[in-house]
Amino acid sequence: MSVITITCFLIAALVALIKKRRAGIYILSAAILLIALVGTGLLPKIVLNNLQSQARVVNPQWKQNNAIVLLGAGTTRSPSGEISAHMLSYARVTEAVRLYLSCKKQNVSCRLFLTGGDPAQNGISEAELMVGSLVDFGVQELDIVKETMSNTTFENAKFTSEILKQENVDQVYLVTSGVHMTRALTFFKRFGVEAIPAPGDRLQPILTPIPVAPNFTYFDAAIHEYGGLLYFKFF
Repeated sequence: MSVITITCFLIAALVALIKKRRAGIYILSAAILLIALVGTGLLPKIVLNNLQSQARVVNPQWKQNNAIVLLGAGTTRSPSGEISAHMLSYARVTEAVRLYLSCKKQNVSCRLFLTGGDPAQNGISEAELMVGSLVDFGVQELDIVKETMSNTTFENAKFTSEILKQENVDQVYLVTSGVHMTRALTFFKRFGVEAIPAPGDRLQPILTPIPVAPNFTYFDAAIHEYGGLLYFKFF
């Protein structure tokens, strides 16, 4: 269930406890309405369409020196201690490899810039963890540049832009999840990098008469992105 709807229920319960019954009923009604709008997919569809306006790159136009920036999506540790990439990473990695192989066919310079530290404190950076998958897919390790200090999207943009400005690149493709793309582009632009969006995936809400769990997850993901954009704008 969405964090927002849970908050509404808690506020309604608190209001009821302090004997503000009418206000509690209004807040509870609003929470139920919100559950219906979110759970049936109507509200997630609206907010996600605004965030995921960038289309998938179908026919990339390569220049002489190209950079593909791949944002990490987190790491996870299994009960046995094995560390692997978060499930959101795989669509990003696949898209980055697709672009890289397309670029190499044109016999032009193309390098992958991996960005992501170790915010989960699992002992390995997101960038380092992605290297193995990329090499397995056919990326030449000499074409990989790692940025391993960033722990947030803002730092991804800040630290990677510093590296890119030292390189002689003609254009930059930015690879991340579709829902994350608007915020990532905004942050990179803040540091002077006008990137071409290359979303690796897209969240698709389920339109249904009965509320379903995935829609709450999608809605929370969208709210997280809007929250990050608002924080960036004002602070």
